Amino acid sequence: MEKLAQALALIDDGDPRQAEAGVRALGELLGFTATRPDNDGDTGPDVLWRDYANPRQFGFELKTDKNDPATYFKKDISQGHDHLEWMAQTYPGHTILGLAFVGPAGKAHAQANPSADMSLCLPSALAALIEDLRKHTPMERLIAIAKETEKDRWDIESLLARIDPKPMSK
Repeated sequence: MEKLAQALALIDDGDPRQAEAGVRALGELLGFTATRPDNDGDTGPDVLWRDYANPRQFGFELKTDKNDPATYFKKDISQGHDHLEWMAQTYPGHTILGLAFVGPAGKAHAQANPSADMSLCLPSALAALIEDLRKHTPMERLIAIAKETEKDRWDIESLLARIDPKPMSK
């Protein structure tokens, strides 16, 4: 569990590749099929969470190395459009819930045109999802995770509401 806690801490404190690994680990911990398409196949979002119980997917593009406040430029937003299209083509049976840019607070550049499916999520919001489970001892955590993730608040759409992604579109 300590190794997992270290990986999850990198979401907020690591370089972008370490943060990607942390977001993937968080998705797995929460019971989703979590992959790193861009790392594994040189295309797609940095991290993808898929729910097979109710076919849905959500992508993450990590921009944790941006200055605070951040400007999300046209090239960033174009990359997001590409990721959304990749998700639609690769998993056509999964509803796309969106793509979150994970990075510092900021806004899209005036020349960028984000879609309504794009949002901005602070790294700390993702890391905070597991704070409730840290109060348990290591043996209790496995049981607590199994019981806790059965609750509706751990449904992928509920989780996305809890990380409070902000729309990128104007």
